[in-house]
This record gives sequence, structure tokens and C-alpha cells, in this order.
Amino acid sequence: ALMGIAKKLFLMVGIQHTSPIDASIIATLGPILVLVISVMFLVDRFTPMKVLGMALGLAGALVVILSGSGMQAPSDKLGGDAVVLLAIVASSFSMVWLKELIMRYKPVTLLRWIYPVAAVMIGLGPLLRTDFSAMPAHVAWIVAYVAVVPTFGPNYLLIYSLHYVKPTISSIYFYLEPVIATAISVAMHMDTLSWDRALASLAVFAGVLLVVLSYKNHPSTPRHAGE
Repeated sequence: ALMGIAKKLFLMVGIQHTSPIDASIIATLGPILVLVISVMFLVDRFTPMKVLGMALGLAGALVVILSGSGMQAPSDKLGGDAVVLLAIVASSFSMVWLKELIMRYKPVTLLRWIYPVAAVMIGLGPLLRTDFSAMPAHVAWIVAYVAVVPTFGPNYLLIYSLHYVKPTISSIYFYLEPVIATAISVAMHMDTLSWDRALASLAVFAGVLLVVLSYKNHPSTPRHAGE
């Protein structure tokens, strides 16, 4: 819960003092940090295929991000960049540290404890003082969407995936985020697909494939404890 709160708080503070491009670039360090931390805690180990896959995915993700920015990422917002980096570090540590708990308990069981503990740590005062009756219906739907789709849903799927794969495999799929965002933008006629983005996307997919193939196909069996 502490690592999750740290990630959210650092990220919200950091993006206020840096650019979205800077934040996106820093976020690409996540899978690499997860692999390094996993090696430090003897959860994983370096192999040539993993390193090559990480390098391909990182390079492809950076090309997709920078080619869509239309400008160079600013370098005069070091404070915001540093806070965003702290968010990525906290997220990477949480993925590795939670592995043992995730192997013992079901995703809903973990989330049932993590969210209340996080709420207590942040403080329930603002929530209790909120006048929900005065909240417009469309705002309530937006709040519900944010709580379920980009918050509970991804966290549940992440915890579920960590039952069966190592943190490194789960994290490498983060490189697909800018690729998917570009594909959606092109499909909605909000952006265009250039040859460099297409090649970079292929590099991301190749990198993910290399990392996944670097592991033996022997998924871990979850050991669910009491609910």
C-alpha cells in the first residue's frame, strides 16, 4: 500500500512540474528497473536475450514517444523529472516485493486490504467532507470510471498476471502503451502513422517477444491462502 501511494503521489506531483513527453520517457525505465531490482532480490537473473529484448523495447518506445511529440523534450524541469522517476522506482519495487504475497493470496483479497490501508494512510478527511449530493451526475460517472477502469481494473489484472509470470514479464508489456496509444490515435484520425513509428512499434513487439521467450514455459502455480 505504501509503495502504491508513493507512486500515485509522486506521479501527480511530478507531472505538474514537467512535460508529458518527459514523464513518458522516464516511465520507459520501469521494466529495466524491475529487472534490475528482481536480480538484486534474487527473483530473476540477467540473460543476453532479456537484455536485448529490454533494449529493443526501450528504443522502440522512445522513438514512438518522441516522434509523436513534434518537439524535443524540455530539459529545464529536473525537479519534476526527478519526482516522476521516484514514482517509477516505487512502482518497480512494489512489483517485486509483492510477488510473494501475490503468490499466496488471490487478487481480490490483496486489493481488499491494499485500498482500505491506502485510504487510511492518505486520510479520509477530504472524502468525508465531500458533498456527494451536490456532485453533478456526469462528474459522478467520471469519478466512477476513474476508480474502476484505469485504477481497479489494471491493478487487478497486474496482480493476477503476477500469479503466473515474473515481474519482468509483466513490466515489459508497459512498452506497448505508447504503441497502443498511437494505434488508437490513428484509428480515430487524431494522428498519422509514419514509417519510423511503424518500425519502432515492430521493435517494441520484438523486444517483448524476446523477453517472454527468454523464460521457460513453466508458469508458477498460485498458492492461495485464506480469504
